[in-house]
Amino acid sequence: PIESTPAVANYSLPYGSHPFRPSRTETHHGRFIPEKQLAQSDDCASCHKDIAKQWQVSAHRHAADDPAYVTNIKLLIETQGIAAARYCEGCHAPVALLSGQLSPGGTHGGIEGSPANVEGVGCVGCHGMNSIVDTKGVASFEMGAPSSYLFSYSDSSIAQSIRHQIIKLSPDMHRREMTPRGVNDSSFCASCHVQFMDEEVNHWGWVQMQDDYSAWLESPFSGLNSDEFGKTTTARCQDCHMPATVASDPSSNRDGSISAHYFTGANTMLAMHFGHEQHLRRTKEFLRAGQLTITIEPPHRRDAVQTLQSIRESVRATSETPAYVLVGDRVDISVTLSNRGVGHDFPGGTIDINEAWIEFLVIDGGGKEVYSSGKISGDDYSVLGVDPDAEFYRSRPVDRTGSLVWKHDLFRRTGIAEKRVIASGKSDLLRYEFAVPDWVAPPLTIVASLKYRKLNDRYARWALGDSYSDLPVVSLARDSIIVPVRTELDTRSID
Repeated sequence: PIESTPAVANYSLPYGSHPFRPSRTETHHGRFIPEKQLAQSDDCASCHKDIAKQWQVSAHRHAADDPAYVTNIKLLIETQGIAAARYCEGCHAPVALLSGQLSPGGTHGGIEGSPANVEGVGCVGCHGMNSIVDTKGVASFEMGAPSSYLFSYSDSSIAQSIRHQIIKLSPDMHRREMTPRGVNDSSFCASCHVQFMDEEVNHWGWVQMQDDYSAWLESPFSGLNSDEFGKTTTARCQDCHMPATVASDPSSNRDGSISAHYFTGANTMLAMHFGHEQHLRRTKEFLRAGQLTITIEPPHRRDAVQTLQSIRESVRATSETPAYVLVGDRVDISVTLSNRGVGHDFPGGTIDINEAWIEFLVIDGGGKEVYSSGKISGDDYSVLGVDPDAEFYRSRPVDRTGSLVWKHDLFRRTGIAEKRVIASGKSDLLRYEFAVPDWVAPPLTIVASLKYRKLNDRYARWALGDSYSDLPVVSLARDSIIVPVRTELDTRSID
């Protein structure tokens, strides 16, 4: 038998007697789990080839070797010591946490080539759980231990082949063990997609951070509130991020399908950085699937003239007047952004480093810019920043002195200066005002686009360092209208 002792001798306990704190992780026996039992994805891939190919390009696979994560975990360790990394690695590198590496002398998940770095969130990382502990997050799960088959830990390829045949001949036990309680529920995802910071880490007090699960509970898709926004069906996290897909796999259902293990979301940076071009296209398609809509309201005028025929004011005021602008006007335009299909707040996840904003452009008939908001400075959407006066959807955390925490160094975070998101099933109304200059060539074309970039430019330059390059900017929704330009109102009287 393999001993359940930490990988590092003299394992430190600066956060109390619990070996995994400040992570909320538990194990079935309250002790460590050997690295060999946890880092098994290559072995799983020998039978589950299609699933493994999907997982290889996923954010779960790259949870530990994500270059931005590597920068942040190194900063945390430099500042607070390797034991503080337990807070992050329960979700990003469970192999390092559960095997007892996160103590002086050990190897954290940000070390290139280490088992935890290579594995990320592997097969056992989810399928080895017994259950979730609660929905408070920060790796709030209980990890089990798979039963030992004949030759389970042998390095012999022949012995491993024999073990695989044993499992294939009698797969029921393996299937039961690899199907944790609640794995098909949204609450299962809450174990890592909910996050808070407590005094033991920030040395200040309790702060709520990412919480996509509570946002889903409050959404029309959970079926647990009365605000259904026209929806008659519910949807779980898995329905959007792990949709059924056809695959040749031992775990396929009767229809020959499995739950997709791409875990497609909004991380275009990882797909680009690791050269997963097909997954990058898949991610862009996912983001452009019409879950968010943007609508420009034309500038209807109460003083507009449609015809020369005299009509009582009471009648004219109830009809829709034409939309046009006059030279010299100050025009007020309303734009509505609606979150109709995202199962949680938009944006979700790490909204302090993600970048979502509205680009609003007014162009005249000659192609000349009349007004803009939210453009990226520089040509052809290159590497520069977004107009700082744009309408952003984001959070801006601060530390105890009120300074912006922009490096995602969350152990400094004590509060928040700004948070702007759109809840699922809700809308946001924006207003833009601009002048119509005398040089304008009619008509005006007004375009509003919802843009998204993973990550914001300032953080990306710092976190990615030498590996920084132009990050994809994706248009998630777009609307445009054409507005006539007139020089003056028709004031001719009718005798």
